[in-house]
Amino acid sequence: MPWIIIDAETKALVSGPHADAPEVDEGRESWPAPPEFPALMFWDPVALAFRDIVPLTGRILSPLAYQRRFTQTERIAIRGSADPAVIDWHALAMIATEIDLTDPDVVAGTNYLEAIGLIGAGRAAEILTI
Repeated sequence: MPWIIIDAETKALVSGPHADAPEVDEGRESWPAPPEFPALMFWDPVALAFRDIVPLTGRILSPLAYQRRFTQTERIAIRGSADPAVIDWHALAMIATEIDLTDPDVVAGTNYLEAIGLIGAGRAAEILTI
């Protein structure tokens, strides 16, 4: 069973998934995650629940058009993130020749950015909307 670590106060995702129950510092909590996380589900800090990622109907964008859906502040925060999952997701997005808004990796990555607070609440749905 995978596990996540969340901030005890904000309930925002701090890290995960982890293969085993992680030890946490003060101010952090560990929660069990469903096996579908993060590929098919994302952590919703408002509902304190895992939510299904709902893919949209097909839409192909250039990487530049996809990046322009983010605000400048969001793009800077994403590039400045030290989160290995964000770094990996961003690197893949930058070498892609096209971005399919229905691709499970694009959907999961965009939802993850919202879950960890790099983009605002509700922004993932706006960015992924066709």
